[in-house]
Parts: sequence; structure tokens; C-alpha cells
Amino acid sequence: MAMQIKDDAPYADFARRLLGLRRDAGMTRAVLAEKCGISAGTLINYENGSRIPFADTAVKMADALGVTVGEIMGVEEPDESDQKEAAVDRIRRMYGNRCARQAEAMIKGAEALFAGGELTTKERDDYILEMQKLFIFATETARAKFTPKKYRTEARATASRERLKEIDAIDAEIAERNRQSPEDVNPFLVDDYD
Repeated sequence: MAMQIKDDAPYADFARRLLGLRRDAGMTRAVLAEKCGISAGTLINYENGSRIPFADTAVKMADALGVTVGEIMGVEEPDESDQKEAAVDRIRRMYGNRCARQAEAMIKGAEALFAGGELTTKERDDYILEMQKLFIFATETARAKFTPKKYRTEARATASRERLKEIDAIDAEIAERNRQSPEDVNPFLVDDYD
């Protein structure tokens, strides 16, 4: 049966690549699915663009098709916009469409904030670090509030504390670097001349 990929499918580009690579290899869906250890239905979802494989399945597909994982996933030389799209796609796959839309809105908001010339590089670095801290705090608050006690692990809490320590260390390093050479003064901001 002929595969119809909808243009608005979430992973249409991946689907076209996979379908083309499978056909070039002269493989049926059943054969590729068996070599990858997945069901034919799962492969159909990949080929119609509604899903993309996890990393381990992508490696098996690449091996079966005789290509690189980068080639099958279309990420050989990603530029900045490809990286953003890939990040949003990972979020969509892991957390759903609502979270992906929120991530896209956050990216647009951050781009608008940083493109406006309102923040110096130091201020942008500080902003990003503070947002990472807020994210970790929000994650921990949500876990404490919504995760049943029997599923809460000390390992997750420890990982969050370690990540906060890393962020604080980066913050201190940036502050020290800025004290040594305040080369990044935004001429459009009067406050920077004080």
C-alpha cells in the first residue's frame, strides 16, 4: 500500500527520509521492523510522520539501512534553527504537544528579549542562569506536590542539588570574569555608563 505523508505531520521530514532510505535499500516494512526489533505498526507511525524513534531504535535502523544515524535523523550538520526544532521535537516526543508549544513560546520570548538590545551579555548570562535555577526549583516543587511519596527518590533530589551547585559555580565564574574585564558594555543603555 502506498504511504501518504501529510505535510502537517509532526515529523514529516523524518518520515520522507526514512521511507526513501528503506526503499533505496530495497527493504519491506516487515523486514526493517524485524531487524530493528519493533512492530510493523510502529514503523508505519515513523513512516507517516506521526512519531520518531528513540535513539536505540534509530541506531538499529541506521545499521539495518547501511547509513549513519545522523543521515537517518537528518542532523548531519545542524544549524541553529535545526537545533531549536530538534529540541522542540524531543520535548514534543517526551512531554507532548502542549509542552512543545510552551517551549516554542519560551524560545520566541527569549529571542525577543535578547534581540532587543536591552540586556548586556553579562545580564543575559545571569538571566539564563537564574531561569535554570527557577526551572530546577519548579521541578522540585512539582515533584514534592504531585509525585506520590513511594515514587520520590533521593537520587533525583541529589541530582537537582548538584545541578544547582554547577549553576552557582558557573555564575561565580562569570562574575569573576566580568570583574576582571568589563568589556561588554551596551552603549544603548545609560545605566552601563554609571
